Amino acid sequence: MYSPLLRLDYPFKLATCVAEMTVGGTTSVPPHPTCHQNFFHPFKFCTTTPLTTPTPTPTLHSFPLTHSTSSLVQQVNPHIPPSSPHIIKARKPRSGCQISQNVLRPHVPAADRLFSWDTPHAARHRQHLITSLPSELAESTAMSIHGAYAPNTKSTYAAGTLRFTQFCDKWGINEEARMPASYPLLCAFIGEHKGRQAGNTIRSWLSGIRTWHIINHTPWFGDDEWVQLARISANKEGTKHKRPLRAPVSIEHLLALHRTLDLSTPFHAAIWAVTLCAFFGCRRLGELTVTTAAAFDERYHVLHSATCAISIYFHALLSEHVPSITSHRLWDGSHSASFHIPWTKTTKEIGASVILTA
Repeated sequence: MYSPLLRLDYPFKLATCVAEMTVGGTTSVPPHPTCHQNFFHPFKFCTTTPLTTPTPTPTLHSFPLTHSTSSLVQQVNPHIPPSSPHIIKARKPRSGCQISQNVLRPHVPAADRLFSWDTPHAARHRQHLITSLPSELAESTAMSIHGAYAPNTKSTYAAGTLRFTQFCDKWGINEEARMPASYPLLCAFIGEHKGRQAGNTIRSWLSGIRTWHIINHTPWFGDDEWVQLARISANKEGTKHKRPLRAPVSIEHLLALHRTLDLSTPFHAAIWAVTLCAFFGCRRLGELTVTTAAAFDERYHVLHSATCAISIYFHALLSEHVPSITSHRLWDGSHSASFHIPWTKTTKEIGASVILTA
């Protein structure tokens, strides 16, 4: 069963925009809630490898893109399970995100590009695994690295493989030269976008290309001195593309959000609950919400039946399982409770305990 705290980032962003206009405008915001209830109370609301030239052997690029070639690619490339246990269909590419049709790069969801998009070098590496190990072990070897990256990480890094492929298609770069990408090619890629994109954006793209190389056990020349100089230059010229810093979310934002909600509606009550948990629990919003129902994965997202523990027993937060969130009244009259989330950006699969007090 999905948590009621699903798909809440979009309305929260809308309400935050309203709050920013209110805070920055002429409309006054009351410093304290005007409702007789304390609606902020969470319980009252529901090293570098030398550059070498690949051995000139027959490659997939030397074949025309025919049905036989497609069969060859499918035979060499083992089945890769989807990034999510739910079926996520590949969307129609947005404007500026199209690539030339190629059997090596099928139309798949962004999170699956790192493991699905192919190169001749990657195909030779897999063929080496097949010939050097029994078939079952070869497949197990390939699958052993698939779960190393979180779905959001794979989706973010997919932008790097997309932009690099678009760049290579535009300039007619041979498939053999795309992986491993030489340091001149990486410098040219940076130069193509230098001054047009922020330095952090180019750095993120390079991280995606590097991950693509690592997955296919390919030498990476992004640490070459020329590439580092090119990145420094891109950082300097891309300063104008940096977005200004945004103000932090404050109590005034919560007030503005609360005025737009009807807490008698379950969906609005869920929005308010996850907002308070994120704000007072000092959590990232992505740790408490899910972008889409199809992207839900219990390894990363909070279940409706989240395990909880009374805060007085801090030493047993992970062992005292309670079927629902419970509160505990302390000697001073305050309340506290905690629940476990399975994944955070810093602790990874260890997760964390969200502790709320009031």
